[in-house]
Parts: sequence; C-alpha cells; structure tokens
Amino acid sequence: MSAMFEKALFEHRAWVIAVFLTATLAMGWFASRLHVDAGFTKLVPVEHPYMETYLEHREEFGGADQVLVALMVRDGDIFSVEFVELLRQVTDAIFFLPGVDRTQVYSILTPNVRYLEVVEDGIEAGDVLPVNFKGD
Repeated sequence: MSAMFEKALFEHRAWVIAVFLTATLAMGWFASRLHVDAGFTKLVPVEHPYMETYLEHREEFGGADQVLVALMVRDGDIFSVEFVELLRQVTDAIFFLPGVDRTQVYSILTPNVRYLEVVEDGIEAGDVLPVNFKGD
C-alpha cells in the first residue's frame, strides 16, 4: 500500500507541488486578512447586567478600570473644616490602597488637580486647594 502511494506521489510530483503551492498561497492570502481585535467589549459578556450598566455609563466615568468615589455634603458647602478633613481622610485611604496607581488619584487635595485661568497678562495656574488649606 505504501509503495503504491509513494509511486503515485513521485509520478505526479508536479501536481503535488501545484496543490501544495496553491494551498500555501491561499493560506497566505487568508493570513494577510487576519487582524487582532481585542476590544474590551469583545472579551466580556455584554449581556450581563453588570456589563449593561457599564456600557450605559462608560462615557460619564471614563473606563472600566477606574473607580469614582464621590463625597457629598448634605447641608452647607464643601468649604468647611469637617468636610475638608473627611475628604483628606478618604483621599489618603484611597491613595495608600495596595495596587492603586497613585498618579491617577485625583482629588481637590492632590497636587495633580490644578486650575488654569486666563488673565490679562496670560495664563495663571495653581493648585485648586493649597497644601495648607484648613477649611476655616
């Protein structure tokens, strides 16, 4: 049986080479059309309720790998000693959590949150709240 296969293979080697060449060219053409598309929504079940909530609000919050913590005042405004102290405690607690990228923690008490203001002489910038802000 193997002798017959060997004889047929070598007698028709031009056809065998043509078949392999055609298959190689076809696979090369298909391979050239491949592209990597590892989008976030392609890797997770988008019909899951958590993902539906994420997709509904992703434009507002900026991404799936971020956590937004809001500290709100019920009475009065944020410029009180109690609120500033509570905000400082919450900011520090988040800042020192293991695994948190500290350059990405934004709070009005962190130096990476600044204001820009167009003034008569150009642009003025500074920290939103100075380091020594007490709230009183």
